[in-house]
Amino acid sequence: MGNHNSRSSRASIGDYAAYGIYRVMETILRLLPMEVVCAIGSGLGQAGYFLMHRRRSIVMRNLRIAYGENLNMPEIRALTRKTFRHSGLNLMASMPASVIDNDELKDRVEVEGLENLHHALRQNKGCILLLAHMGNWEILTQLKVLAPEIQSLASLYRPLNNPLLDRLIKRRRQRKGAILFSKYDSFTKPITHIKQGGTLGCIADQHAGSHGTAIPLFGKTTSMTSLPALLHRKTKAPILPISMITVGLGQWKVIFHPSITVSEAEKKNT
Repeated sequence: MGNHNSRSSRASIGDYAAYGIYRVMETILRLLPMEVVCAIGSGLGQAGYFLMHRRRSIVMRNLRIAYGENLNMPEIRALTRKTFRHSGLNLMASMPASVIDNDELKDRVEVEGLENLHHALRQNKGCILLLAHMGNWEILTQLKVLAPEIQSLASLYRPLNNPLLDRLIKRRRQRKGAILFSKYDSFTKPITHIKQGGTLGCIADQHAGSHGTAIPLFGKTTSMTSLPALLHRKTKAPILPISMITVGLGQWKVIFHPSITVSEAEKKNT
């Protein structure tokens, strides 16, 4: 942990080069309408479908697991192409989205299921937002703008290897009202944040190996991080899943789903 912190304070020549390239790309993209940026990203994603053979095979395999009983192979391939296009779109759009003004953000993002968020917040126990690796991440970090009902929004994050980019991204997210807790730090601060009525975003779809909790997913057994369950046990805060849909070029939808019900038996096993 200490080595990571000392490494993160120093930047190499390569870090400066990558930072410079990022800022130049970002400046160019900010001059373009969001729809054009998304179209460029979608095109690059389509190119990735043809060039990234190994990644394409992984995506197709996963889609067969999820939808193999309902979709034939041509439909699986079409869905794979769509996945690549949306991934490219959201990757490119994340740059201008990180500095988008609040009014434009509200115009481009529809919020659904606010009643589920209100129900969770009314319990006055804080709230754990269950997030996944999907959609435009930089929009998700601005949930406080889209849902002002969230009094204090925080998230767990992994510091970037490039300290210059890490400080830039961190500064921008904090400017939008987000509190960031490094995954390398103690969980005392996130737990205290929740107990004080705060909302904490937690990524939950990473494979956790032998340290995770075995759960069924699309007929297969996989390993999910037990962190959300651990935070729930420590704070009694409701767990609220969120999903994000790319509706079109420069248009997204954020959905707050109903809170997850945790039985007493499950609480004892977490």
